[in-house]
Amino acid sequence: MIVPIYLSYIDKEVYGYWLATGSILVWINIIDPGAGIVLQQKVGYAFGKKNFENLSKLIGTGIIIGTIICGIALAATYSLSFLIPKLIGFESFDQKQLIINAFNLGAIGACFSLIASVLKGINFGMQNTKIPGIIEISSSFSGIVVNVLMLYQGYGLYSIAFMLLINGVLTCLGNLIYLLISTSKKHIQIKYDINDTLHLFREFTYTFFSRLMNTLTSNFDLIVIARFIGPEMVTVVEMTRRPFKIIEGMLYKPSVVLSPAISHLHGENVPEKLHDLLIKYFHYLIWAYCFVISGFILFNKDLVSIWLSKDMFAGNLLSLFIILGISLKGFFAGIGNLNFSLGDIKGSSKTIVFQNLIYVLLVIVLGKLWGINGILLALAPAVLFTSGWYYLWKFYRTEILTHKELNYVVRNISSAIIIAIISYYISNHLNSTSWVQLIISASIYSLLFFAFFYSISTYFRELLIGFLKKIY
Repeated sequence: MIVPIYLSYIDKEVYGYWLATGSILVWINIIDPGAGIVLQQKVGYAFGKKNFENLSKLIGTGIIIGTIICGIALAATYSLSFLIPKLIGFESFDQKQLIINAFNLGAIGACFSLIASVLKGINFGMQNTKIPGIIEISSSFSGIVVNVLMLYQGYGLYSIAFMLLINGVLTCLGNLIYLLISTSKKHIQIKYDINDTLHLFREFTYTFFSRLMNTLTSNFDLIVIARFIGPEMVTVVEMTRRPFKIIEGMLYKPSVVLSPAISHLHGENVPEKLHDLLIKYFHYLIWAYCFVISGFILFNKDLVSIWLSKDMFAGNLLSLFIILGISLKGFFAGIGNLNFSLGDIKGSSKTIVFQNLIYVLLVIVLGKLWGINGILLALAPAVLFTSGWYYLWKFYRTEILTHKELNYVVRNISSAIIIAIISYYISNHLNSTSWVQLIISASIYSLLFFAFFYSISTYFRELLIGFLKKIY
């Protein structure tokens, strides 16, 4: 929401290069072998089995590993900063030192975020999700406040870098303090065992390569666009997809919150509870993504135009490609999180590696054939060819999903794609020119959508009626 302020106080070309540089900033995650998510699964399983001796060693090992990762990342990012102008293509840009300095500040925050992810994974595994969530939100809010204040004080791009720095440091310290308090209250000693460390590093082999590919391909499309089309188009594409990415990130969060509970139930060996929880999540995921996908296809043009300007919208077709690609990736990533939480670390990691390899190949091939259309189209088929079938097949093979339930999920995914295409054609005839008009149109759409699902889904009706009874 503060992007309009950015564009008022930061030069558009500088901001475009920063967005592309931010893509490289994400590459810091290469240093992290996936310690946080592996520890979350291991800690959750040990906590469910009440194996407190193993739990103590996992916590101690995790803290040591997180500290090592942070130190290596700090050294690596400082060295990488000197190569940024050549990688992005702004060696002759007169403000390149500003971008490099901002990168280094943001990199420090990102490095602290790496150790924070390890600490948060341990906290989540111990079924402590509420306070770490509050810490994360509070840290983000503090960073945003500093960001806005510095913008108005004339610090320009540095304000964004300091936001990243403050967010990373506060999240790390908050999770560490809470972990120490939590272990003290539960009388859990923090131990360290070299054998456990070596065992975890073997597990990290799989997650390292999956995270490596995820990191290298993160915003790969923006880097290609910046290099061969121009930094101005990077800003347009990013602004077109940013509102949707924010909402999609919220839809993805429940899988992150559920993951510790899934590992815990798996450790307790209660398959009935596990099955019921997963079925409820699948229904939520399908309904939520259907609602958000069709809604953004209908109203994204008007939203971006009112929020920023018509010049910041990439067009209905590119918006459709962006929304479908991000939605499919987020939908199956959510399912993949739960599959990972059940212990399928190897299979989940391999799937992510293949998905990203196919994505890079498709960006290059389709980009040469159809330009920016092909670049933004590439994500959807890359997902469907890999995680789009693997996770559902895995749930079916392990008898978590029955054949009937699997068919239900596949049918609804197909229906969502059809609804998205219909929404695309309708969107060409919609035009809201003010926030009031947009809110009214979105409200009418919401009522029609829920009425439609209420009429066709028995399960949706049962949940809604049950929810209303609890309220009244």
